[in-house]
Parts: sequence; structure tokens; C-alpha cells
Amino acid sequence: MYIAMLNTMSATIVVAIFQKLNLVYALCLCVFTVVGTIPGIMLQHYLVKKTKKPSVTVALLFGFIVFSVVANPIIAIINLVYRQ
Repeated sequence: MYIAMLNTMSATIVVAIFQKLNLVYALCLCVFTVVGTIPGIMLQHYLVKKTKKPSVTVALLFGFIVFSVVANPIIAIINLVYRQ
């Protein structure tokens, strides 16, 4: 986790040094991340407290990974078909 954060931070610093950083886009991503993270953490704590099982977190992560694995190829195929 920390390696990914360090890698992202160093890449952002390099892009900022070369003045290629779209500041408005970066700030929008930061706002959306905070707005999505806070309810997500609250929901996760609620589900763990309600079920008394920490495995709910693993189930949520597994569900998101499965969704990504299914959605990415579908979106890529649609983009390839309609690109022409």
C-alpha cells in the first residue's frame, strides 16, 4: 500500500515539475475521493458492527474486484467496436 502511495506521489511531483498537471482535474479527483471514502468507511464499519464479522470487508473487496474484472472487458469491447 505504501509503495503505491509513494509511486503516485512521486509521479504527481514529476508531472507538477514539468507543469503538465491539470490542477482543476486533480482537485476534482481529490474531492470525489473524499466524498466517496467517508460514506464507504462508515458503511463498512456499520456492516462489520451489524454482522459481527470482519469478513464483510473481504466480501466487499471481492465484489468490487469481480465487478471490475467483468466491467473492464465489456467497456473495452464497446469502445473498440464504436471507435471506427
